Amino acid sequence: MNGFTGKAMSNVQPRVHLCTQCGAPVEAPAQGNVVRCEYCGAQVLFGLRPAGPVQFANPQAQLGLSEEQMEAARLVSLAKQAEYYDASSNPYCYIEAPDDLEYIAATDELSAEFLPMALQAFNMAVARCQASGCTLEDQRRVYWIARKLKNSWSRRDDPLKARAVIETAYDLLPDPGYRQLFMCSLSDMARKEGNLALAEDWLSKCDPRPPLLDLDTDYRTSWALLLIAREQWGTALALVGEERGTIPYEPSSVAVFNAIRVSSLARLGRREEAIEDLRFIIDETSLAFVENMFANSQAWAPAAALLAQMKAANMLRDSVPGDDDDSRSSDLSEPRVEVPEAIGWWFLGVLVVPVVVGGAAVGTSIDSKSTAEAMAAWKSTPGEVVKTGFTLEEGDDSVSIHAQVLYGYTVDGVKYTNDYIGLDSESYDSTAEAERAAERWDHPGLMVYYDPDDPQDSALDISPDPFEPVGFVIGGIAAIAFLVMLVIFVRSHLVRLAALRRANA
Repeated sequence: MNGFTGKAMSNVQPRVHLCTQCGAPVEAPAQGNVVRCEYCGAQVLFGLRPAGPVQFANPQAQLGLSEEQMEAARLVSLAKQAEYYDASSNPYCYIEAPDDLEYIAATDELSAEFLPMALQAFNMAVARCQASGCTLEDQRRVYWIARKLKNSWSRRDDPLKARAVIETAYDLLPDPGYRQLFMCSLSDMARKEGNLALAEDWLSKCDPRPPLLDLDTDYRTSWALLLIAREQWGTALALVGEERGTIPYEPSSVAVFNAIRVSSLARLGRREEAIEDLRFIIDETSLAFVENMFANSQAWAPAAALLAQMKAANMLRDSVPGDDDDSRSSDLSEPRVEVPEAIGWWFLGVLVVPVVVGGAAVGTSIDSKSTAEAMAAWKSTPGEVVKTGFTLEEGDDSVSIHAQVLYGYTVDGVKYTNDYIGLDSESYDSTAEAERAAERWDHPGLMVYYDPDDPQDSALDISPDPFEPVGFVIGGIAAIAFLVMLVIFVRSHLVRLAALRRANA
């Protein structure tokens, strides 16, 4: 699908990653390094970049088929994928958000809250992917959020950050499908910057005949747009099909895929075919959508010129047979209102988590504080150490080591023994360390504090628990998390309600 010569610009470019602390783009030499972010000082690791081209396994290669036969069989398979396309089960589908990320999908990419929200989700997804060894599910989360951030920064005219998030994800994800999709994105960004040599270099690392529809569509459109930039209109048209419908494509790419045909056909002088395909795009989307798309890229200049001619000649009214003039004019001039999905009511169950965690932490701190206040009123009496040692307390995944002191004391002629030291029960790294801590209590003049109402309740240390404030801090953080999650939930429903009202209007 390629065959370009005479590269005009260098295809060597400094690598750039996102700083996970502040979100700034950080550049490094192509071979990688540990680089300090000049904005916040955090260290950004540039690991080894994936080497070699992407190559997918082809089971048909074992059947002894010719290249033409294998390509024909692949196109049949892609056509079936297009016919039965399922966005919810496709790991490479971008139009459907992964589970629990719908709140990002429902937020305008140009809004003030989008970037902090999406960047935090991206950093969490990267950390989760690294911790899991990059399962396919975790890779999809990184891919999806990276694409959202790239789109937002591209629309904000910040191409360096857009490239940084794609390169960060590209260097992380091992799945060849995601690597190919990212290489297509990097090629598109290089093309838009005018570096056609670098754009070609990225595409040369892709598998030209991927087995999956999403990968094939991205590869074809990226190559075709590069060919258009080279003004190789005939080759670009061949990539998307001499006739509409001969090459299958991923459904959400209907506008871009067919706009390539319109621009190519218009420049090749095949006006009637171009008009037919342009009407098809408008029917599948809307006139407003097409005009907005054509205004954002020089690649669509021939198609935009043809659209202007059709509007001037009043040729858009008959684009769909069966509709009257008034309804057709209205349909093509009004933009479609996209109604985002709101976060499901199951999310209310998730809100219980910060309530339970925060409530438990605050409750523990309150109990500790009240106990310390009661112990401050206890009386004291001389005591003596009977035995010292250590105790082991088993948790869910670990064992903690504590000092143990058995001591005796007398109150009103009655002898008592106890081993409770106090609220500040420190944990030690070894039994020897715990034993040494216990032995420090074995000295003359030992005083025991006891409850005058219940003398058998005693302690050697009545100072407050130093970790008591931590519970209140955790409770505060949990309360903030609850409020943020509640706002996100409510906002998603308000956004959907507002969209529904606009659609009904």
